[in-house]
Amino acid sequence: MSKTSETPATDSRPLVLVVDDSRDDLELVEMAAKKLTNSLQWRSMQNGGEAISYITGTGKYSDRTAHPLPSLVVLDLKMPGVSGFDVLSSLSRAKTPKPPFICVLTTSKLEEDIDKATILGADAFHTKPGNYRDLCDLLQRVTTFFCR
Repeated sequence: MSKTSETPATDSRPLVLVVDDSRDDLELVEMAAKKLTNSLQWRSMQNGGEAISYITGTGKYSDRTAHPLPSLVVLDLKMPGVSGFDVLSSLSRAKTPKPPFICVLTTSKLEEDIDKATILGADAFHTKPGNYRDLCDLLQRVTTFFCR
């Protein structure tokens, strides 16, 4: 999985943006992404504030050729600083021409977190799987559904 500046600007494959403060979780997603089809490009970020800037195309992400709008955002909720809830709230107010699908992928199983994420605009909510194989299966299903 590449950081935001490493994917060539000419890449026309749908983009999946993964936002999670856990380096370990990002590495697992990166390993899973390599097992999935090569028809997607992947980028990762470790904080919600940067994700908001990227998705809304502001600041250093204003060049949409270099920083294309993602088709899908895989978003952790429980991040320090700007949380996944903050990202969802900000994106619900943003005037993005074609907003990306948002799939929450978090450790939380709380009904109130599911409800809040859904109200704020999440398109799907999944608890992080307990093993690598299940993570691969989940990412395959999610990307197949949202990135057709």
